[in-house]
Amino acid sequence: MRQMLSRLNSKGLMMDKFIWAMAVFSAILASLSAAALARSSM
Repeated sequence: MRQMLSRLNSKGLMMDKFIWAMAVFSAILASLSAAALARSSM
């Protein structure tokens, strides 16, 4: 039972890292597109 729990926990950690990476990526993408928009409107 404990082994199964630890395996589940590590999988949850992987998902956490994946979600975190996706959030960071989308934030960078948003700031880049905002900068491009500001530059094109100038």
